[in-house]
Amino acid sequence: MFIAGYTLHDWVKLPEVGAELEEAGLRHDTVNAAQHLEKVEQIFLAWGQRLGLDKFLAPIGGMEKICTNSSS
Repeated sequence: MFIAGYTLHDWVKLPEVGAELEEAGLRHDTVNAAQHLEKVEQIFLAWGQRLGLDKFLAPIGGMEKICTNSSS
């Protein structure tokens, strides 16, 4: 759980994530999750799957539950 949490807390600093943010007109150091919620969730969930975190977190509700809890 520690590794998943560590990966998720700093996910925007992954170089490939930075490129995806830039394609959306955003930057890792200025992106505002509340203001750009739809795009941030989309990238976050896709990377969770790529890293296997969706399967790891499935027993506690998965990646979607994390997004739902953090945005409410």
